[in-house]
Amino acid sequence: MTAPQVQIDTGANAVWVNTATYCIGRFGRMGIDIHRDLGAQTDGQGECLLCTHGAVSEADWDAFVAGMLEHHGVTVPASAKPDWWSARKTKDVPCSAS
Repeated sequence: MTAPQVQIDTGANAVWVNTATYCIGRFGRMGIDIHRDLGAQTDGQGECLLCTHGAVSEADWDAFVAGMLEHHGVTVPASAKPDWWSARKTKDVPCSAS
């Protein structure tokens, strides 16, 4: 599999993995999304390969990283893990806190 050209952005609330035309992945405080490419969506296969809706856990981060590699050939580096995750882990602050 040839990985698409992507940009990985870590913002205040989420990690976004985008191609030049669309979002293929998001890891946020309240869930993750790993999307099919546009060709598969156009062929009627739907958008979501793995989508969750709820407070995230360490297992969700691991699933996001593994899913981006498995489905898109994209390596999400450990350095992309958002700052709020470290704060949550060390200060016992819920993921949904701002």
